[in-house]
Amino acid sequence: MTSPAPRLPQTFPLPTVPLDDAVATQFRLLECTARHFEGEQLFAADAGVVPGL
Repeated sequence: MTSPAPRLPQTFPLPTVPLDDAVATQFRLLECTARHFEGEQLFAADAGVVPGL
């Protein structure tokens, strides 16, 4: 006998936005982030981005 499937959490999907709006928002987020961090700090938390490669 198998146990019942676990109850799924309630989710709150984000609305779909046009691609141009999504790109603009992503660039705005990056610009805001760059105001608070400099140089190597921008890359310290992202193991997938290595400057110079």
